[in-house]
Amino acid sequence: MKIRILCIILLGININSCNRDFEFTPSIIPWAGEYTSRTENLGNEFSPLTISADGVLRIDNEEIMNYAFKDSVLTFEQQSVNGSEISASLTFSQFGETKTFSGTIDSNNIRGTTIPLTLFQGTYETVTSLGWGTFYSPLVVRWDGTVLIADVEITFEYDEASTRLTFERQRQTIKGQVPQGVVNFAEATWGDYTFSGTINPRLDDGPVTFIGALAE
Repeated sequence: MKIRILCIILLGININSCNRDFEFTPSIIPWAGEYTSRTENLGNEFSPLTISADGVLRIDNEEIMNYAFKDSVLTFEQQSVNGSEISASLTFSQFGETKTFSGTIDSNNIRGTTIPLTLFQGTYETVTSLGWGTFYSPLVVRWDGTVLIADVEITFEYDEASTRLTFERQRQTIKGQVPQGVVNFAEATWGDYTFSGTINPRLDDGPVTFIGALAE
């Protein structure tokens, strides 16, 4: 629905007025997130698709100005995205905590997904290269989305589209050290979850290999 807002802000003797139109689509907000997408015949040309917490839609970092969202279906008519005129019809679904969409963009099939960190819940036995071995083991992803390394809870950032977890040097040391690192979670060919990446074991160390797999 289109809402016209007329606002007047009175502060002391200063008056500021504004008058503008905007499209308000509250039903899309529960689908907020960044979706890695792949388009038939076009690969990741229109990736990622992002929906902000206030309902702003972007494809490949280009804002889609006019769209409709009803009954979990997102549609928009011809709009320019990085020099290409595109239209789309996308249906959103949720399986557990994983949000996905599928549909068409200019007659090409497209699919996208977000993957929450809690999907990788469990205890991972880890190995760090260059003689560090199991020093930073285990890495634990809890049901509530918190993460521990060697029994110490860490602060981190997690990207749902790339399944990448990044942690900077912590205030609380881990076995007397202040590591930082970045890892990517994935599903192994045998069905369990794994991660791979790098960790800087000590303050002045460079990155070394850091891998893990779910403990049996």
